[in-house]
This record gives sequence, C-alpha cells and structure tokens, in this order.
Amino acid sequence: MRKYLLAAAVMAGVPVAIVAQSAQLQPGEEPTKAVSVADTGGKKIPNTWICVLKPGAASGNPGAQAARSANVGGGRVTHVFEGAFEGFTLRIPDRAIAKVQANNPNISYCEQDQVMAIASEGKASIAAVSAQGDTLPWGVSRVGGGSGSNFRRAWVIDSGIASHPDLNIDTSRSVSVATLAQTLTSKRDADTMQLFGELGYDVRTGNLALTPFFRLAHVRTKSDAFAEAGGNAALSIAAAKQETTFVSLGGRVRFNIGEGFQPYVSAAWNRASGDRGAPVAAAFTTGGGSFALI
Repeated sequence: MRKYLLAAAVMAGVPVAIVAQSAQLQPGEEPTKAVSVADTGGKKIPNTWICVLKPGAASGNPGAQAARSANVGGGRVTHVFEGAFEGFTLRIPDRAIAKVQANNPNISYCEQDQVMAIASEGKASIAAVSAQGDTLPWGVSRVGGGSGSNFRRAWVIDSGIASHPDLNIDTSRSVSVATLAQTLTSKRDADTMQLFGELGYDVRTGNLALTPFFRLAHVRTKSDAFAEAGGNAALSIAAAKQETTFVSLGGRVRFNIGEGFQPYVSAAWNRASGDRGAPVAAAFTTGGGSFALI
C-alpha cells in the first residue's frame, strides 16, 4: 500500500517566526552546517541523532550506511532519508555517536535531534507561548510549540492519493437447490485508487473551534475477470470497473477540554454520483446466455 498525503495551513493575519532544524536543500546539495536552535528554546531529544551523508557517498543506498552505523554504535535505525539529501536517524546512546562518526568516513556530520516549534513573533520564548494552552486548527499538528492570542482563524487544506495496487480476493459460496448441493470457489485480482481533497475554515472562540468544510473524493475500483470452480452451477464473471465521486458539505465542532483532550462532533450532507450500482456481466461456465449481476 502506498499513500501520499499533502497537508497545509495558511494562517490569516498572523506574523510567525519558523524555527527550522536545517536549511532547505536542493537535490544533490550537501548540507554543510546544522542550524542551532539553542537560543530559541529547542529541546534536545536524548539518544536520538540525525546523520547526514556526503553527496554520493551512499551510492544510492543510504540504508546500508545506516545499518552499518547502528551496528557500530549499538543502536537502531529509525528513519532513512533519500530525498534532497541522504542520511538517517539513529536511536543510539549519546556517548556512542563519536564512535559512529569515527568509523564511517561517509558521514558528513551528525546532529542531535531536537524539538521544533512555530511561535508568534515578539514572544519571549517558546515555553512562554506553550504555557498559554491554546490549540491549533483541525488537521494541523504541533510539537512543543504554541501560538499567540491573535491566532484565531486558519484555512485548512488537506489532499492526497490513496492507492491499493494489488488486492487478492478469494471467494467461496454454497449452492443448495433441490438435489443440487455445491461449494463454488474463485480467485481474482483487483485494485483501487482514491483521490481526495478537503477545504475548511477553522474559527476558534475560546475553547470552541468551528470548522465548516467541503470534501471531494473520487474512487476507482477495477477487478479482473474470473471463473468459479466446483460444479455446474459455477459462474464466469467479466472484468469490472467502477468509478464513483463523493461530495460532502458539513461542519465540525471541536472542544478543547485540556490536557490534549479535544472531543469533536461532525455532521455532513453527502452525495455519491457515478457507478453506484456497478452491475457486472455473468454467465454459467457450462454455457448459455449472459446476464447482469448487481
């Protein structure tokens, strides 16, 4: 199963300062300097290190370099980077990181992982902002950060593709009519793909957040032709394809009770269009005319 998700929030009328762990890189560019966040409240995570490899040193296989380093330091690999730069994250005793770097000349540098945050401009510290106990809009996650008192509204955009390229389906059914008693079995392959997107506008009033939203999803399902086995009542089923579009208009109400507990209720009007019945052509394997199954 492969799933690709993209989520973004555009915050209205709020100047923000973003604390980043490393500068944005272009493909093939070596990150030459780690960005320190010690002066902005970044909290180091014990026994967790990010190591960046020299360009081309991994020969397209940073996972092998990660495994080698984990073995040397007596730790384990928690993530491998293969995008704009090659590297990996290790869960390893802090005292062992020097040994890891000394035993792997392909490592450019290692930096201890830290908690990142988004804070409002002009606040004294991230800790002071977080202490306010405010919440972010629906669908936006926060780790160790906060927002100022003016952070009241946000457009929330969520979209993605969910693909199940290979589904193996085994079926078994029993037929019992008069003197006929058979168990019929079949096997076939199928695949599904879903494109979806949601647009919402999050408005917070005290401990209450209201989010009207519009959601659109398109689902496609395809299955191969197959024939049952097990008796003269077996069916031969043609290949099938079904495409359905779903539209939802609704709203969510979220309550901030505190301690990270935010129950919510949601209601929506839904409409489906396209192949809702999905009839398929069928015939008995012993011969005869075809008919439709729903």
